[in-house]
Amino acid sequence: MEIFQRAKAAIRALKGVPEIEEHLNSEAFGVTETVRHGFPHMATTLAVDHVQGLIAVGNRRGIIRIFGKPAVEVSVKHEAADLEGCQVLQLAFLVNEGALLSVTADNTLHLWDLKSKSITVAQSVHFDEKSVAGGTVTSLCVPLQSEWIYVGMSSGNVFAVNVKTFQVSGYTIYWNKVVPLSQRQRPGSVNAILEHPTDDGKLLLVYDHLVALWDLRNQSVVFRCTPKEAVRGADWHSDGKSFMTGLRNGALAVWNSKDGKLVRMQRPHSRDTGELSCHGVHKVKWMSTKDEPMAFFTGGMPVQHDSASSSVTILSGSQSLSVLEF
Repeated sequence: MEIFQRAKAAIRALKGVPEIEEHLNSEAFGVTETVRHGFPHMATTLAVDHVQGLIAVGNRRGIIRIFGKPAVEVSVKHEAADLEGCQVLQLAFLVNEGALLSVTADNTLHLWDLKSKSITVAQSVHFDEKSVAGGTVTSLCVPLQSEWIYVGMSSGNVFAVNVKTFQVSGYTIYWNKVVPLSQRQRPGSVNAILEHPTDDGKLLLVYDHLVALWDLRNQSVVFRCTPKEAVRGADWHSDGKSFMTGLRNGALAVWNSKDGKLVRMQRPHSRDTGELSCHGVHKVKWMSTKDEPMAFFTGGMPVQHDSASSSVTILSGSQSLSVLEF
């Protein structure tokens, strides 16, 4: 700054320009964020409220961007003692309720009130990851118009949090109540909790090595199925008669929801190449259309494929296959 001022004075002296006394100083200037553009940097998770038409995207720096109609967006940030602790790991809307849930790396569940003028964290609850029953939060389930939020843990247990009070209920689904009586080993982390599409009294619990349909009222297991490969993701068919799981070997398996028996299994990216090793399927979305169901999934690509970890596959019926690479 001093060099610039000296150079300016020298130029004025050469041109015979009189020195003008300036009253501006550094205190009169400041940097203020006025607009944001583009996709959030280092995004980690997203959520959709299909009724309100909202999309929320969280990133590693604890920032959540909420997008609505064109040119309508807002940004909020978690406050934490360190940057790693505020990393957004999970997001879920309370659909059509004007509220958003977020899980941060410090094992805290936050409730954001989107109806207020200034969007802030309304309530929070922290889970003790050092406790035997706890662990880290690995999944969320927010049934439509329900009073409860179901939180899956790395320990294999599922906690219920009341939406209004944001207190952890005494109702807990312990992993040893889900596995067979003869089993003493944990089934792994709770990778997904899925509400039954036609029966709000049942939840599909997806573990690493077990899938079980849980009856909330009777507090019992309706059926269990044990895939030979570890399960990474799952989704219901809209009619509630079957569900699909994504497996570690790149296969998709469809199961009957009445008895938990395997209906069919396919490996979309190895059917034309034999027993080719594939990456695991991480996320699965099963959608119904007028013609035939469509499955969207991430992963499952051949091991030697360059974009194995950054692609989305669209499977129409059981034949047509399309791959979107990023």
